[in-house]
Amino acid sequence: MAGSFFEGMAGAAGRKYNLLALVAVVASLAVALGLGQAFGVKVGHTLGIFAGSMTSTATLQAALDVMGNKEPSIGYSVAYPFGCDRPILCIYFMTQLVKPKFPVKANASTWVRSRSAKTVLAALSTNLPRICRLGSRRP
Repeated sequence: MAGSFFEGMAGAAGRKYNLLALVAVVASLAVALGLGQAFGVKVGHTLGIFAGSMTSTATLQAALDVMGNKEPSIGYSVAYPFGCDRPILCIYFMTQLVKPKFPVKANASTWVRSRSAKTVLAALSTNLPRICRLGSRRP
């Protein structure tokens, strides 16, 4: 497993995708700084907005260190909620647009609804010691 991680980081495909990710982040920073300049937003606030839009606390800390003041915190607090909900909304609307078909699997609630309470209690009481042992295992 560890070999595939390092192959993904240092292998030919890994280097290509890491370079692509670096270009995307640098381009995003350039766009954020350009738009901040165009709209007259302070550089500290713009760096905070950039960090918040990516929901990256490490980027916020770097911006705080570079600026030497608390301005990036303001931009971060404004952009962070949007950085959290936009991917969720994007996935929601894409599934509405594409309408993927997922295989139907029986889950515990359908199993419970299809049986009487006496059968469910009997199954639970029979399997409870095994379930408790599984839950108490440490990795």
